[in-house]
Amino acid sequence: MGQIKFLSGIFMTSLFAIAIITFAINFGIDNDSSVTLDNDPDFSEINSDLTGDIQTFNINANTSSDTIMSTTQETGDQSASSGGQFKVGTATGITTVTRVIRIGFKKIFGEDTNFGVVFTLLTSLLVFISGLYIWKAWKGNPD
Repeated sequence: MGQIKFLSGIFMTSLFAIAIITFAINFGIDNDSSVTLDNDPDFSEINSDLTGDIQTFNINANTSSDTIMSTTQETGDQSASSGGQFKVGTATGITTVTRVIRIGFKKIFGEDTNFGVVFTLLTSLLVFISGLYIWKAWKGNPD
């Protein structure tokens, strides 16, 4: 199993946990239940911790992507120094897709921050995976 599949599986599991916990908390609130998961500090804490982890991943993915886009290597027989042929189209494509998804997401779900974590994770994962594919196409598989 490659790094992309592994990380995608981990983050989709986290996203599923966030969705279930958020649903259970909001279900109790919407139905005026006397006992809700919102009253349990462990569930509230894990939900905020997972959301914070996804925000951290977003920052790290964007930093890694920026680093890959500015990386150069010595020109060799089989490689270009800048890797621009792999970087240019991908970076523009990711930006375009992110903007389209952002406006669609806003119109469907509104400004609710509970759903914002879904958008953040999916776009961060897209940026990270794209960076890995750029690296693989340009420099080959890491040793």
